[in-house]
Amino acid sequence: MVFIITGGVNTGKTTLLEQIHKRQGGGGFSLPKFIVNNQFKGYWIKDLNTGEKTEFALTETTNGHLYKLGRFYFLPQGMAFARRIYKKAIEEKKKYFFIDEIGPLELEDKGFSSIFRDALTSFENIYVVVRASCLDDIIREFGLKDYKLVRKDGGI
Repeated sequence: MVFIITGGVNTGKTTLLEQIHKRQGGGGFSLPKFIVNNQFKGYWIKDLNTGEKTEFALTETTNGHLYKLGRFYFLPQGMAFARRIYKKAIEEKKKYFFIDEIGPLELEDKGFSSIFRDALTSFENIYVVVRASCLDDIIREFGLKDYKLVRKDGGI
């Protein structure tokens, strides 16, 4: 079963994903905001089991980024970190996997698209964050049939 945590921007989707993981266990990652001196600089990628994190997407240009989408530069070390987390969850035969988030990048077959496609056949349950604005496109693109929506509305 795929559980889609959906809502608008800044409605607490990542926080909810982390809370569910804390109760359920499993493998996966979240993308908490990267803030410096009260300024939003991008996103970390965080291993939900260990708390370890690395830079994933930054709002400022950086040498060696994998791709750019909108104002974000996506870093290769962040993607490599996601793949290691996924591989470890497979090796440890986890029943649940958590992905924050699937969106415009994955609709271009980049970002976490291959991890998500593989996870769909590798885990009993997947919890995934999807912004409301991308929801229909994600359901269609990834051929999701067996899913439940978890709506997260309102600001934090």
